[in-house]
Amino acid sequence: MHCNELGVTLRQETDHPTSDRTHLTVTGGEARFSLRIRVPSWLAASDGRAKLTVNGRRTGGRLEPGTYTTVTRHWRTGDRVELVLPRVTVWRPAPDNPQVKAVSYGPLVLAGSYGDTRLATLPDIRPDTLRRTPAGPTRFTALADGRPVQLRPFHEIHHQRYNVYWSVAPRPTSAGDVARYPLDEGHGTSVTDRSGTFADGSLAGGATWGTDGDAAAVVLDGRDGHVVLPAGLPSGLAELTVSARVRVDALAPSARVFDLGYSKDTYLFLTATTGAGRARAALKIAGMEAEGFVDAPGPLPPGRWTHVALTLADGTGVLYVDGTEAGRNTAMVAGPLLLGRTSRNYPGRSQNSTHPYLHGAAVRDFRMHNRALSADQVRRLAQG
Repeated sequence: MHCNELGVTLRQETDHPTSDRTHLTVTGGEARFSLRIRVPSWLAASDGRAKLTVNGRRTGGRLEPGTYTTVTRHWRTGDRVELVLPRVTVWRPAPDNPQVKAVSYGPLVLAGSYGDTRLATLPDIRPDTLRRTPAGPTRFTALADGRPVQLRPFHEIHHQRYNVYWSVAPRPTSAGDVARYPLDEGHGTSVTDRSGTFADGSLAGGATWGTDGDAAAVVLDGRDGHVVLPAGLPSGLAELTVSARVRVDALAPSARVFDLGYSKDTYLFLTATTGAGRARAALKIAGMEAEGFVDAPGPLPPGRWTHVALTLADGTGVLYVDGTEAGRNTAMVAGPLLLGRTSRNYPGRSQNSTHPYLHGAAVRDFRMHNRALSADQVRRLAQG
C-alpha cells in the first residue's frame, strides 16, 4: 500500500483468520503521521489480552474492542507493527431461545461437519467437551448427541451436511410445577399462576366463568373464547409434563385443548380430535420438516370432564387420558427445549386462525411440570 501524499509504502502480512497475528511494515519512505488500527469488537471475549507492538516494544494502554487505536510517530523504512488478536471460543445464545446456541472462535463461526448424515433436529451438544484438535488452530471437536463431532470454520464447510446451531441442556433444577393455573377464580378476567413463577393470564373473547359442582372453571363459547397465558411457559425445559382438565361438549377437528408456541409453524398442542377421529398431541419447530405427534385410539370423550396429560423426555412422548396411557411415540423429532420462550400460549384455541375454537367446552387446572411424570404420578394427578 503506497501513500503518494506522504511518500510512504506499507505492507501488510497476515494469515487471518487462521492466525491471531497481523504485521504492518514500512517498506519505503519516511514521514510523521498517525496510523489508525482497527481493534475488532469480538476481542471483548479475550479479556484485554490483545497486544500492539512497534519494533518489538509494546505501545499504549489497553486496546478497546470495537474502536480504533492510534499510533503517532515519525515512521521510517523498516518500522514494524505487530497486532496480536487472541481468540477464545464463545457460546452465543439465540435471541429467542437461550438454550439454542452457536459457538464462535474469534471472528469465526464454527460449524459441525456431518458428511452425509441427515439431521432431523438440532443436535444436543455439551459445551464443556469442546476441545481444539491437532488438525489445526481452528479445528475443534465436541460431544453432540453422545458422539464426537468435528467443528471447523463455517466458511470451510463444503459439499456436506453441517450444523451451526446447537441445543444446550440447562442446568438441573429441583422437580416441580413451573406453572399452575387452576382457572378457578370465578370472577373478573385475570387468572393467576399459583406456582408464583409467571404473571397473570387472562380470559379472552367469549370466555366466561362457570361452575362444575363447587369448582369454578372457564367456559368457552366456540366462537372466540379462550385463555391467554404469559410468554415463556415452557422455556428452558429439557423435560416437560403438560396437563389440564377439560370438558368437550362438541368435537371439531383441530380444535385445541391448548396450543403453546410462536406461530402456526412452531407449536406444542393437544387437540380433542383430528379429522381421523383421534385425540392428538404434536410438537413441531419451524424450519424442521417433520412433526412429532402422539395419537390416542379415539377422540376425547365428549360431554364429561376428562383429565389429559402429555409427557415429553428423551425423544419419547406419552399421552394420557384420565390417568391411563392412550398413546406413545418413542421417536419424537424434537424436544420441548427447542420451543424457546413461546409468545402465544392458548388454552382453548389454536395459533392457526383457520382452526375452530374449542366449542361448548370448559377447562380448568392447567399445569406444567419440569419433568416427565411417571405413569403412576400422572394417574395420581388425574385422581386429584
